[in-house]
Amino acid sequence: MLSDNHWIVPTIAGEYRVNKPPTMGWFIAASMMVFQSKAEWVARLPAMLAGVGTCLLLASMTTRHLGRRVGLLTGLLTATSLFVLTQARLSEADMPLVMFVVLAFWVISRFIHQAEVGKTELAAAAPVVGWSVMFFFAVGMSFLLKGVGPIFVLPAAVVYAGLARDRQAWRIMIHPAGLVLFIVMLVAWPTAAYYTHPQIVDAWNREIIQRVTGSLGETLGKGDPFFLYLYTIPMLLLPWFPLTVIGAVAAVKRQWFRHRFGLLLLCWFGVGFVLLHFNSWKHLHYSMPILPACMPAAGVGLVLLLRYNYAQKKPRHLLTTVAILLTCGIAAAVFRFQKFPGATDIAILIGLLGIGAAVLPWLEHKRWLKLQIAWMFALAWLIVAGVFWRVVPHHDAYRSSAELARRVNEIVPKTMPVTLFGLGEHHIAYYLDRPMRRIDDLTRGSDVAALPRPAYVLAEALAEPLLEKVARVEALDKRHALGKREAEANRVKLYIIR
Repeated sequence: MLSDNHWIVPTIAGEYRVNKPPTMGWFIAASMMVFQSKAEWVARLPAMLAGVGTCLLLASMTTRHLGRRVGLLTGLLTATSLFVLTQARLSEADMPLVMFVVLAFWVISRFIHQAEVGKTELAAAAPVVGWSVMFFFAVGMSFLLKGVGPIFVLPAAVVYAGLARDRQAWRIMIHPAGLVLFIVMLVAWPTAAYYTHPQIVDAWNREIIQRVTGSLGETLGKGDPFFLYLYTIPMLLLPWFPLTVIGAVAAVKRQWFRHRFGLLLLCWFGVGFVLLHFNSWKHLHYSMPILPACMPAAGVGLVLLLRYNYAQKKPRHLLTTVAILLTCGIAAAVFRFQKFPGATDIAILIGLLGIGAAVLPWLEHKRWLKLQIAWMFALAWLIVAGVFWRVVPHHDAYRSSAELARRVNEIVPKTMPVTLFGLGEHHIAYYLDRPMRRIDDLTRGSDVAALPRPAYVLAEALAEPLLEKVARVEALDKRHALGKREAEANRVKLYIIR
């Protein structure tokens, strides 16, 4: 965007990027302009700030309804949960999308609080124009980030308002000022994008209609099981999923759903969870906008667990410590003798986790509650940092692509272009610092043959026989790691054509 001024429909390697709205690109470009840098941390900064914003909004929302202690713990649990720590470090739209979804529900929760503390008349008389504008701004931004964002807000908000008979929520959602703003945000960019690049309509059909119906998965030969979210959601809520279960069970026993805040959280998660299954194309991160709805339950679960442990007249701290050390020791030994990449690092981290977790019963024995909580979150941060530092690089295809791109930048002379053959909008292009051109259609081997020699080409291994038919080809380098759904034929290589 900064180099070619394509702000409405951005380009990648000289071709229009049509799969996603450009808003995340706007955020990254703004960050680069502010810091006058193209460093990786600058590109990741908007997602990092969105992660912080998500935690603060959830903490604020929960504090208002469940008290300061639960609110603070909810924010800390969110900040150390897998879904935030994973996505907040990526220069992708998912974390900002989550933040704006949380902001929309935060607006509704403010009026719930006024009604539940006996200020119903004040809430009913309060001007809602500002809150309606903020609500629909958040919903509109969720659309501009990923297109499907409003699906995670509006249906849940309507269901909640209907079940709770919440007139203030209805007032927010039907106020003309907010609706006008939302319509403008819903129409402005698609209209400008259509006039800039009319073929983008085909991409919208592919990204929306074909994903929902499943025809895109049939075309690409990819698919996920219907029950994917039944195990990926607990995984993304780690390491705090057990606390979420404790809090959810307590919520059912105490009939949270009879209270407006509990009902709002239930609709937020439940309606979104149902709608996710109408999409035939499923993916791990698609459930992220509904995950924050689980975090207040985790905060309650932690408070209940600590309260239960400190109320025990005969606590078994020594037995708990031995069990932790024994379990982690066995797990570390099992991973130590595995052969897959990163197994030894995992074993070391499990050992460190066991040693660190063994301190918690001792702190509880000393009745140092605040220090125990601080140690628990510090340990979580350290283990996660270790995972990202030592384990993720073995399995992160993005990092492998970035490393290949850096080597390409060293191999290819600065004035020589790099041709992406059959790669489409591959993420490796973001790391290349050389002129680029794209040939997306693998049947266009004649275009490759027409390139001035020598020519540098990035392509998957499956394209190598096609290149050999039109020129003399030599592989110079390759991407080392493969993604979850990739085979050897999908390994990206750098070729030189002479």
